[in-house]
Amino acid sequence: MALLGRLYSLETMQTNMFSDVEEGKWYYDYVLSANKKGWVKGDGKGHFNPEAGITKAEGITVLMRVIDRSASNIDVSWEIPEDIFGDYGKWYYGYIMHAIYGK
Repeated sequence: MALLGRLYSLETMQTNMFSDVEEGKWYYDYVLSANKKGWVKGDGKGHFNPEAGITKAEGITVLMRVIDRSASNIDVSWEIPEDIFGDYGKWYYGYIMHAIYGK
């Protein structure tokens, strides 16, 4: 988030919806700005988990959202040679396949 926050302007005028993103932490403005831009959504339980490592699925999903490749505009109907990561049917599958094959 910090790298993206430095590349794009921060938009921090927002209510903090994450119980684990504390004001005063170095990532506070970055996380809230990324959330406002729609790049990150948290875990669906009110947490962002800022101290946790980022998975390949989360990283690719954020990058695809930054370049405006939302799940709704990714075509996964084309034939894929193989399920190379074992991710077929998972929430991030469209983002991963779009990142790899550019479709």
